[in-house]
Amino acid sequence: MTSVSEVMEQVSLWFDPSLKCVFDESDSELITAKAAMYSLLSGGKRLRPCFMYVVAKMIGADMDDVLIFARSLEMIHTYSLIHDDLPCMDNDDFRRGKPTNHKVFGEAIAVLAGDGLLSVAPEIILIKTPKTVSKDILFRVLEEFYEKLDNDVSKEAVFT
Repeated sequence: MTSVSEVMEQVSLWFDPSLKCVFDESDSELITAKAAMYSLLSGGKRLRPCFMYVVAKMIGADMDDVLIFARSLEMIHTYSLIHDDLPCMDNDDFRRGKPTNHKVFGEAIAVLAGDGLLSVAPEIILIKTPKTVSKDILFRVLEEFYEKLDNDVSKEAVFT
């Protein structure tokens, strides 16, 4: 039987390198892309990719296809963390033992970095998903994505 730490190591080897190519090379020098990557690459448990990895292995899914969705999901999660840490929300100074995005790059850039992650995530799904994946499945994934996003934004508005 594989231990949790062994699975997390396998996921790290499978998943972490994919995060380095989130933005096009031409955009990677933009301050907003640097800010987004600061938070995206700052570590964490990567539970969402772990769950996707384990389930994909169990059902024999194509791991390259799953990686596209795992990366997009982690981008959305990171967007939510950046925005949650902002002064107008929780006003946190540290995340994962490092200064929060707005402490390093300023509040305006942090907002744009989060927005960039949120807007690029579905773009990656649409552009990078192989043509062999059914359009029905792709549209259901995006429908679920936007439905959950709407619910998350509505919940934040209630608690602020």
